[in-house]
Amino acid sequence: MNQNPEQSDLGILSEVEQAMQSVNRKLLSELHLENEAEVLENIRYETSRSTWLDRIPSAGTSITVATNHPQCESVTGRLLFADSLCVVLATETCNYIILSTCIAWLSGLQHKTAFKKQLPLDPFGLQILFQDLADQQKVDTWFINGGKTLVGVLVRIFSDSVEVSVDGKLITLKIHQLVAVRSNI
Repeated sequence: MNQNPEQSDLGILSEVEQAMQSVNRKLLSELHLENEAEVLENIRYETSRSTWLDRIPSAGTSITVATNHPQCESVTGRLLFADSLCVVLATETCNYIILSTCIAWLSGLQHKTAFKKQLPLDPFGLQILFQDLADQQKVDTWFINGGKTLVGVLVRIFSDSVEVSVDGKLITLKIHQLVAVRSNI
């Protein structure tokens, strides 16, 4: 059987075209996989750079904060404020200032990172929160590292400590030893 040279050339060109289309599909598939891998890598990178503060919901949302203090293990309340220094929650009866260094875990955060710029609490922000407590002159509960609890009135605020009157005795508490403060509403 003798084939016409033109038919033979068309057959070869058809096979080459099919082979090229197959290669093109494979290349596009690999390119698509590379793009997906790059997107996944970017998501992982951004997630690794985010913190729990980036996932804090808006004020007024209910969250739960657990601390390392046995008498203040878990507090569920309405979020009033959150920053790298502290989280302020309100319950029906109390407000809590919980120092971030003593937070063990949180629940109720957003699943996705908000990527909104967190406004840092100015260096005197925590002192302002403490000043509000001092101005109220109420008896507050002070949860301290090591499972200790004091009940007293905030008298003075220093840069690294607060002075609390407990049963008429003045006690100076170092701020970095505080877990939380519970103030009745």
